[in-house]
Amino acid sequence: MAEKNNEGSLAYKFWNTKKWKKTYVNQIIKANELVEKYDERAIVKFLNSNRGKKIYSLRFPNLENMIAEEEIKLKKLEKNGDIADYEDSSKSQPRKPFGKRSDMSRLRNLDE
Repeated sequence: MAEKNNEGSLAYKFWNTKKWKKTYVNQIIKANELVEKYDERAIVKFLNSNRGKKIYSLRFPNLENMIAEEEIKLKKLEKNGDIADYEDSSKSQPRKPFGKRSDMSRLRNLDE
């Protein structure tokens, strides 16, 4: 929010500053309400999704509906026994490089 308003990044312990304290407290209260209502995995999965990355406030009007949809997907996968696939979808192996090697990689290989 600060960077969007062109105010730079937040300072250390920004929640103690007069300007950001109210915003921080409101977000913490809403986060606790969401954790009581929904599964933590569903909340985190939604916030890390493409739609969730664009949301800056937990008080977004349609946020609870979107988290509820994600929780329904999670419960369906648990029912089918595919929960391992659901969690492992974000963990992928790094791709192997292709093409010509750089001069630096050749030098590293000489040292080994």
